[in-house]
Amino acid sequence: MLEALLVLITLSSPVRIAVIGDRTGGSNDVEFTACLRAAQLLGPDIVVNSGDLIEGYSEDADILLGEWDSVLGAIDLYLGGIPFVFVPGNHDITYDAAGPVWESRLGIPPNRIEEHSGIEFVVWDSSRLADPDSSSLAVLESLLACIRPSDTAVLLTHRPFWMMSGVDPAAVERMRELIRRADIEVVLGGHIHLCSSERRDGVLYATIGASGGDYGTRLVPAGAFPQIGWMTLEGDSVSFSVVDPFGILPGDTNTVEEENLLFEIENGLLRPRPLEQALESASLALRSVEPVDRLVSITLEPGGWRMSPDSVEVALPAGGTAEVHFSQDPGESPYPLPVLHVTVPYGDRGKVAVFETAWQALRVLDAPASEVTVDGIESPGEYPGRPETCFAGWDGSPSSLGAMSVRLASSRGSLCAMARMTAEGLEDESFGVVLCSEDRFFRVKVFPDGGVSAVSSDGAALSSVETGFEAAVTEGEGWWQAEISVCPESLGISGNLLSANIYRLGSSDRCAVWSWPLEFEQRYMGRIQLPGR
Repeated sequence: MLEALLVLITLSSPVRIAVIGDRTGGSNDVEFTACLRAAQLLGPDIVVNSGDLIEGYSEDADILLGEWDSVLGAIDLYLGGIPFVFVPGNHDITYDAAGPVWESRLGIPPNRIEEHSGIEFVVWDSSRLADPDSSSLAVLESLLACIRPSDTAVLLTHRPFWMMSGVDPAAVERMRELIRRADIEVVLGGHIHLCSSERRDGVLYATIGASGGDYGTRLVPAGAFPQIGWMTLEGDSVSFSVVDPFGILPGDTNTVEEENLLFEIENGLLRPRPLEQALESASLALRSVEPVDRLVSITLEPGGWRMSPDSVEVALPAGGTAEVHFSQDPGESPYPLPVLHVTVPYGDRGKVAVFETAWQALRVLDAPASEVTVDGIESPGEYPGRPETCFAGWDGSPSSLGAMSVRLASSRGSLCAMARMTAEGLEDESFGVVLCSEDRFFRVKVFPDGGVSAVSSDGAALSSVETGFEAAVTEGEGWWQAEISVCPESLGISGNLLSANIYRLGSSDRCAVWSWPLEFEQRYMGRIQLPGR
């Protein structure tokens, strides 16, 4: 009596079913994972598959078992605990050897009936059928004979014979008659990697497209795109649609207000004073971006700076500020830079921002007075200052580029830079100098072949005649030298303390930057001291 009551309660509520399509014919596991993740986020009562989960087409049982292990691991990761109805496809069961692998790995026969949430799922194996012949139709008939007219039932098979060309029309009509007599609500297939649906004699016939398989050319009107199906059954009523998995977002996805707040936190919460190697302490200021009190947790990864403490908790008052001090014992090189790992609640839904940022170091160099000839050759006495050999890569760690040494000098009102670099034969390699004013930057760079590029922040090309820059290159066995001279006054920059940066680019993913990061803004620049003018 209790069991019958439970079934009645189940059938009185809509049952939500996610449908995972084919993954084969050139599987794309990024898309397959997105489909599994989307199905998880939708929270279905049941998940069904249309077949073709493994690539198959092998008679080696070990290969097939390995493929099943990979796919089932992904399914369990995202959909573990949700009933999953497996349907054999032609990739899953291709040769005789694949049938026993299917049964041993999944623990179920290819033809069967499963009941979940009061719905009877009839699985009809069409994996190796070209046509629904008399033998296979006899199997279907025996399965459907177990279905009562009062049952809510779904027929799952791989090949959608009802819409495949070249299939015997009489056999298809016989199949439809068996389905009609059994009062099936839905017939679902896959195989063709396209979505479609039609209603015939009160039965919904549907196909699901690929869920990470090869669907050929993406063509949305034809139903050829990565997708999952979403089916709702309530008694004899059924609805079916397909969903782009990349459009399914979790319920806690940030609102516009939360996203703006997170941006403010990541970009405005911390106000670190640039690190200076000559000092014994470092100061980190925090500024509240919310009208509520927050507890900010900070863990310090010191890099090469030997700083303490290594973690702090800061009570940040609503709309206020706070300051934290760290003792430091910097090494000879500023790189790798310390990294701040930050955790702070935000918003009114219990969100937590977790981010990290490298702590910038203030770089300072002198450009002593000298007489320089820009010819790409470092003549004796031209560059009397100390050489700079410490450079960072994109992430603030020591640069992975080869040895590089830069010397600076001030000659006749111009800043001169001489760089000697080991040659690595890198594509689009260059050496550059950047000068910044409050609202503009000016960049000059030179290439190993002697080519020069000079632009300002408004995109205008700089003329050597109007702005007073020069550049020259020399090459030797395993090295090359670049020399650049820039006149700050010609660029409208006055004073003896320049905001500047020096860098070498080796390729899109390799760089050597003197003042990290390589951003053409004054706040990210190093400082170059010219002699009094």
